[in-house]
Formats: sequence, structure tokens, C-alpha cells
Amino acid sequence: MKYSLFFIFILAGLIRVSAQGVLIGSSGQVADSSAVLELKDTLRGFLPPRLNTLQRNAIPNPKAGLTIFNTDIQCLEFFRNGTGWYSPCPQAPQIILDSLFGNSGFSRNAAANVTFDGGSYVSQRGFCLSALPLPDVNDTVVLVSGGGIGTFNALLPNLPNGIWFYIRAYAVNSVGVAYSSVDSFKIRTLVQFTNTGSQNWICPAGVDSVELLVVAGGGGGGFQVGGGGGAGGLVYIPKFGVSAGQSYTVVVGAGGAGAVNEPSMAQNGGNSSFGTIVATGGARGSNYNNNANNGGNGWPGGSGGGGSGNSNNFNGAGGASTQQVSFGQYQNVGKGHAGGNGWANNQWAGGGGGGAGGPGINATPTVGGVGGPGFSCSITGSPQHYAGGGGGCNDNSGALVSGGIGGGGSGTGNGNPGAPKNGQANKGGGGGGVRDTSGPGGAGGSGIVILAYQ
Repeated sequence: MKYSLFFIFILAGLIRVSAQGVLIGSSGQVADSSAVLELKDTLRGFLPPRLNTLQRNAIPNPKAGLTIFNTDIQCLEFFRNGTGWYSPCPQAPQIILDSLFGNSGFSRNAAANVTFDGGSYVSQRGFCLSALPLPDVNDTVVLVSGGGIGTFNALLPNLPNGIWFYIRAYAVNSVGVAYSSVDSFKIRTLVQFTNTGSQNWICPAGVDSVELLVVAGGGGGGFQVGGGGGAGGLVYIPKFGVSAGQSYTVVVGAGGAGAVNEPSMAQNGGNSSFGTIVATGGARGSNYNNNANNGGNGWPGGSGGGGSGNSNNFNGAGGASTQQVSFGQYQNVGKGHAGGNGWANNQWAGGGGGGAGGPGINATPTVGGVGGPGFSCSITGSPQHYAGGGGGCNDNSGALVSGGIGGGGSGTGNGNPGAPKNGQANKGGGGGGVRDTSGPGGAGGSGIVILAYQ
């Protein structure tokens, strides 16, 4: 039957076959010399196969040059080796939202990628935000300079915490606006208790866990070859379970007072707590002669106080940490370290107070021990050190002996009364130890309790 029709068409003059090629649609002419097949008509056109994108993608092993009309985009498409299907008609660009990242949840950066420009230059790119689903360019827009394809990113504006926000990336070309898929995020809430004493926190609705940091007050520094005060004990729990609507008692410990003369004693720092989680106050630093029970040894506490020497040339040992390290199901979350040893052998110097991140350093002849380092934590969104030990005193030199990073006060030598010896407030740093003519030992820094949650 097919051959019969073909023969009829030839007889009717609709198809003319020559050595040059095949012409359909006009009698008495031959196909153009450059064409294998030529169609001629003044009233009708050529209609290629009409497929939607799903059907097009089901074509097995398409050959380069294969042509269809895509009914989804209403345009011709050609298959090209290496790049796949191509349309000469401009389309909306294609864009994906790559990621959301930021400052531990307290600010946000967004990244996106224009993977295809749609055959028309992408003149504008950015992100749109809303507290409602499906944000668009009529909502809050973060415009990113530049255009074209490829990746781009932006820092999102400051947003209130505790609210879910929705975000889409967008790109604009001559066809219009295209959007990525939607993602959502919530800016974390940060609560910091900095005033010493007891207060309450009521867990908000929808919150079942918090990141928790509890830092106790630091111990005071010793006098007369004084050892550095121990840093406040520290408890860090990345995910601590809480119950919405429940009230939790929060206590922030005060820093311990420094020793004011040889017979007096410095004071331990106060405990800090959140509910049943307790951080122990830092130990006081030792004095030269009056540690009758310890003979110049440092005292125990959240972190141990630094040791001193005595008139019998006894090198006092640094105090031990008594900070609890486990709280029920939360294991190894307490931080506290021993203080450094004092020195006494016709030359005297105080040991450094222990820190939450490491022990205090032992004194050497005439040179006090540096305070132990604090513990680094990013609960506020950026790394900070907490609970550094106080520095021990020098013998005769007025030079400072560094407290541990994280708020530890500096130890001093003779004749340097104006030196900064106190531990830093709300860091739980130990106070610096002093030689007898440099004034009282440094006070420990107060503690802090910090919560962060979404």
C-alpha cells in the first residue's frame, strides 16, 4: 500500500527525485543542490514530531541533530552531543538553592547556582525571604551584584530570632523570573545570664533542648608570693533536654575576693548552676606563710588554685580540681584543672591557677606560673574562651605574669600596684597572685550561664 501511494504521488508530480535530491510540494522543479530533501509550499509548513519533555527524555540514544517540537516550552529543540537538548527559543533560567550556612545559627549566608541561563542573559540574581511560604520578589529581597550563570552567595539581613523564615533563590532573564525550591530556617535565640545571684528562666513553647554553658566564678588571687586563683568550673552540654513551660532556676556565681594581707585568705568563687547542672567555683590562690594546713599548697575548687612557697622553702603544690565531670546521662562535660606549683628556695614565685582548658603552669625561680588556659566555646556564634586561670606572682620583678586566655587575671611582682590583676567578669577567670608590695590579690571574675536554642 505504501509503495502504491508513493507511486501515485510521483505520478501526481508532488515529488520530484533527481540526482540533486528530493523535492516535495512543487512540480517541474528540482531540489536545491545543497539539499537531500526540500519542501516547497506557500500555504503549509513542516510539522516535526510534537513531544513533551517527559516523552522527549524517553527517546533512546538520540542522534545529534534530532529535532522535535517540545510542547512544554512551545519551541523546537535539537539534540547536541555533549550538551543534550537545546532550544533556540529563550526560556526561564534554571536555578538551585545550594546551601544555608552561617554564624552558628545567629546569622545566615545563602548560596545558589544558576545552572542554565535559558538562552538569554541572566541580568539579576538574588534571594527572597518571607515569614510565609513561597517568597517571591515582592517580599524581602537580597540582590546580589552581577549576572550570568554560576554560583553566587550573600549574607542575609539581620532577622528576629525564634521565627521561621522561608527563602528562595531567584534569577531574571528576558523571559521572566525563575525561582529555586524553598528552604526554611530559624535564627537561634541567645540568652545570657550575667548578673550574679539567682533568677529563673521559663522554657518557651516548642523548645525541647538547649545548648548550655555554665561557668562558675573564679577564685581570688593569693598575697605575698601569692598563687593565681583557679578559674571557675565550667560545664558545656551541646544538647541539654528541657521541657516547654517549665521554670528553671539559674544561678550565676560571684568571683572570689583576693587576699588583702598575709594573714588573710583569698576566697573561692561562687558556684553557678542551671537547674541540677552545677559548675563549682574556682579555688583561691595560696599565700606565702599562712597556709598552716597546706604549707603553701593551692586550694581545691572548680579549677585548683596556684601554690606558693613558705619560709621553710617549701614549694607548695598546686590545688586539685574538684569540678564534677559527669551529670547523669551527660558524661565528661565538666571542665577544671589543677593549679601550678609555687617556688620557694630563697627566691619565691606563685604558681598559676588552673583553667577550664588546662592546668596552671608551675612557678620557676623568681618567675610566676602562667594561668591555665580557658575552654573555647562557640555558643554565642563565634569562638570565645571562658574560665582562664589567674597568673602567679613574680618575686622581685614588677613584670606581669599572664593569666590564662579566657579572663584570667595577671600576676604581679613588687612595686606594680596598678597592674590589672582581677579575673574578667562573666568569664569566670581566676584572680592574679601578688607580691607583698603590689596591693591585694586580684579578685576572681564572675561566672555566666548561656543558653542557645531554636
